[in-house]
Amino acid sequence: MTVVGRRIRVYDVLGYTHEGNSPGEIAEDYDLALAAVYEALAYAEEHPDEMAAIRAREDAAEQEVLALVPAHLRAQMEAATAAEC
Repeated sequence: MTVVGRRIRVYDVLGYTHEGNSPGEIAEDYDLALAAVYEALAYAEEHPDEMAAIRAREDAAEQEVLALVPAHLRAQMEAATAAEC
């Protein structure tokens, strides 16, 4: 599901809020009506199974891509990610 008239997925809007962005910031950053952001968040809340399925597909795709990365580079990526936390 995408925001009406845009190519921004409801799942992505939800993710931006989990990253700490307010609905107002999302609306401004992506040139959306604030009402559209709230509508997307309401949809996400009403369809948790759909959001979880998208998350599972994206996690699986990420793991497939990471499996193609040589082990020494994966180790460097993991070390860099750990250092950020």
